[in-house]
Amino acid sequence: MLYDYKLYSIKQIRTFSKYAWKTSGELSAKYGGSRLCYWVDMIWSNLMYGAMHCRDYVEFEFFKKNGREKNTFFTLRRYFNLVKHLDKETFFSLIDKASMYEIYAKYIHRDWILADAGTPESQIREFVDKHGKVIVKPVSSDKGKGIYALNANDNAAVAKLMEHKQQNAYLLEELCVNCEELNTINATSLNTMRLFTLVNAQGEVQIMCAFLRCGRGGAVVDNWCAGGVGYPVDVETGIIAYPGVDAAGNKYVIHPGTDKIMPGFEIPRFKEICALAKEIISDNKKIVYAGLDFAILPDRVEFIEINFPAGYELIQTWDMVGKNHWFEHIVNKN
Repeated sequence: MLYDYKLYSIKQIRTFSKYAWKTSGELSAKYGGSRLCYWVDMIWSNLMYGAMHCRDYVEFEFFKKNGREKNTFFTLRRYFNLVKHLDKETFFSLIDKASMYEIYAKYIHRDWILADAGTPESQIREFVDKHGKVIVKPVSSDKGKGIYALNANDNAAVAKLMEHKQQNAYLLEELCVNCEELNTINATSLNTMRLFTLVNAQGEVQIMCAFLRCGRGGAVVDNWCAGGVGYPVDVETGIIAYPGVDAAGNKYVIHPGTDKIMPGFEIPRFKEICALAKEIISDNKKIVYAGLDFAILPDRVEFIEINFPAGYELIQTWDMVGKNHWFEHIVNKN
């Protein structure tokens, strides 16, 4: 649990140094330079700037930055420190997807049910048969982990779900379909909009940045950490103006798998999505920093879920500009 995470301990530094040595070797082989210098800089960046995961050091290209530049980045330790300042009741009510769906039921128009140990098998089979193909999501997962599509005629997969639900709860959801414009980018995944919102010091809901997340060819999910590509969208115009980026830091002008040229692509219904995101956060401004996901269907915008707090990597890797200043009014409030 994020709330229980210890920000610092000697044991963690020892573990970090081991992985830092491995990563420093990879950096030395790729970029040249002294492995020992990379390793020392990683340890220093952990202690001084909170880059307590080697991924921070690599993704934010700390090996190219001086101390002043590093200090502008919102790193993992700073992220955990932010979590300590969040409203706990709101945090725990949203970390469970079923609870979140119930809270925001008025914004969710697709059909869904909770499948847990107490859910009758007949109810699950009726739901799956009704829709033919459904999406299965673990209620407490993130980053797209464990999400898959289930076909009603796949009896083995349905039986496996019946077995697994005895230990873990799942959401079964009606399948959402991309609008025609998004389908041309990748038809196998639901390609969604991720809007990052922040409640500023004046209590106003701001949309800080937005990304169109697209799965690669053949992928079921579009999540950035599951191999998807995030394309930055200009929040004023709703147009993709920059190359996309994946979790490995690779940049894309052309979407992998479909050869779709992305800069210049205009997001359908973008103003409607922005207005809906602000409305949802305005319902509870204790959600001070969130990532809201929306699908754009042929006939409407569909709210998918709210991530509270949102992640910290994508907002900085696409332009390599630190965003630590976004959160100063939250962590300095108490």
